[in-house]
Amino acid sequence: QRSIKFFLRAVHPNKAAITMADFSTLLTALTQPDTNVIRQAEASIKPMLKDPRCVAALLDIVGNPAAQNAGVRQIGAILLRKRISSHYSKFDAGTQAQVKAKLLEILQTESERSVRKGIIGVVGILTKTELATWPELFTFIGQATQHESADAREIGFLLLEEMSEVLGTAMETDEEQCKSMAPQINSLLERGLADNDAKVSAASVRAAGSLLSFLAETPQMDLYFKGLLSGVISVADRLKGVSEDAVGVTLDVLYDLTLSGCSSVMDNIEPVLAWTLSVLTTNDLEINLRDSAALVIAQLCEIRGKTVCKIPNAVHNIMAALYVIIESTPESAAGALFENNPMWLELQND
Repeated sequence: QRSIKFFLRAVHPNKAAITMADFSTLLTALTQPDTNVIRQAEASIKPMLKDPRCVAALLDIVGNPAAQNAGVRQIGAILLRKRISSHYSKFDAGTQAQVKAKLLEILQTESERSVRKGIIGVVGILTKTELATWPELFTFIGQATQHESADAREIGFLLLEEMSEVLGTAMETDEEQCKSMAPQINSLLERGLADNDAKVSAASVRAAGSLLSFLAETPQMDLYFKGLLSGVISVADRLKGVSEDAVGVTLDVLYDLTLSGCSSVMDNIEPVLAWTLSVLTTNDLEINLRDSAALVIAQLCEIRGKTVCKIPNAVHNIMAALYVIIESTPESAAGALFENNPMWLELQND
């Protein structure tokens, strides 16, 4: 297989290609504990990154674990993410296809999670312009989410999370594309939420959460993705002691959906309220998560107060939860309930 540098020479055929050695030496310098060495390396790298041929060199570095350590490859991926959008349009169609194929190849073979996440970021950047012309990406995601390896399955859902805004925009603005894309994405996310591996299910919660939050104020939310919410809550509840990130994402989604009046929440107020109360009263969770739970409860009470009051023991349970917080905090009662509450701070500043 020909090196990708072969294709990128076409950008400046009369100049020697930036070599992997040029970059690897400088990227290695960036990992050194010497400020002067780092500054010199940064100064040398800056003009090189303006040259479109840097894409080839960086891809070679990131995709060569035998020659480069994980730290160098991770930095290479970060730089590639920063520069890919400014150079990609200068490549011909053949070169662009080679770049996309190389990125998927790296994701398939890379063993270091930090490097994989860096490349996922690069893929996310390219999907802003290449979503419709990159069918191999969806094939890759579909295969990854069904792979026997949990690492591979996680990659699939990390990609969906990174692409959530692009996917949401495409479905919101193109009805026909939405009709064909939404069922496929919904099926992938349902599969992830049902996964028994904690990191895979956590990644699926983040992917689903990002998409649901983006679509919160659109008709596509209730039309195509309404059924995902119960799965997201169920997984977040299971991961309370494992992934607070998943809990936080779920609370953010609930707040966005409640604020927009989505039927996915309004038709399921009772289980939503029960779960948010359980977060609010879990002392082992970070205070910011419990604050987020309080915001969701407050929003539910404001928008659907009469409905909340009709739920058996709902008002009693809410008040009991608040008393528990007051009792367990060393601060004043007012501080316990309001000091870290963003809504309260906003009212105070008005």
